[in-house]
Amino acid sequence: MSDKKAKKVIKRLSPNFEVLDVYRIADMELAKKEVREKAVNYDAFLVSGGDGTLHHIVSAIADLESLPLIGYIPSGTLCDGGRAFRIKGGGRALKIIENGYVEEFDILKVNDTYALYAIAVGAYSDISYATSRTAIRIFGRLAYYFRAVFE
Repeated sequence: MSDKKAKKVIKRLSPNFEVLDVYRIADMELAKKEVREKAVNYDAFLVSGGDGTLHHIVSAIADLESLPLIGYIPSGTLCDGGRAFRIKGGGRALKIIENGYVEEFDILKVNDTYALYAIAVGAYSDISYATSRTAIRIFGRLAYYFRAVFE
């Protein structure tokens, strides 16, 4: 999420929270550790990013004794997570958060990994990670299809 979009989100959601802290993720492995440590201090965690970001954050905190509420603002390339939770875009996500709408969902566990709505295994399960960020910026979701054909 760009700084401009982040400022709009903060301005819009600040009235809904007593404290609204914002953290940018540069290193996902470090972020997972930090999120796990910080999650116990929050009633709600808002995640903005793509499917991978959502997966890593949920996986980092899934086994905590007391989970915070998780809000999701989809801002990745495909955002299957957004579709799975009937959140079609950032504007709808903000309305859901502003209105305090809460819905329970299951968390899957396979070996030591947690997931929300799907787990991929097999020959082509790495396509979302193997596709270059440059190709995604240029071609959008088509970059994933190009990568699949290439493999």
